[in-house]
Amino acid sequence: QCKYNQDKRAFRLLDIFGEQLTGQINVHYISDTNHITAWHFHKHHDDYFMCLKGSFLIGVVDKENNVSFTVVSDKDLTHGIWARAGEYHGFRCLEPNSILIYYMTEKYDKNDIFKVPTNSFCNISEWYCNDG
Repeated sequence: QCKYNQDKRAFRLLDIFGEQLTGQINVHYISDTNHITAWHFHKHHDDYFMCLKGSFLIGVVDKENNVSFTVVSDKDLTHGIWARAGEYHGFRCLEPNSILIYYMTEKYDKNDIFKVPTNSFCNISEWYCNDG
């Protein structure tokens, strides 16, 4: 059965296909354009992100600490972002009521998430440079 989580920032469906997959598919419906989910990495799984509705700014930090930001939107459903195991990543919703879907190559493990402050790799203002 699908897991459900909601707070003032987002409505989330987690592990929507349950035990039928070795990995996990999550869907986030996000209304708060000011909340930044960053920076974190996982040692044991990759994440693949795609925007189904609206738009998101997705940041990925490679192993050499180079930061890249990419806008993904429902205007180009062929464009997704891959965050490899060990790469810090995060996202910010650019439009209210946007929907992000992402696939994790392994099931979520609360012991496999390593976080640092949002301003660790860039100035906070860089998360807002792609606003409409």
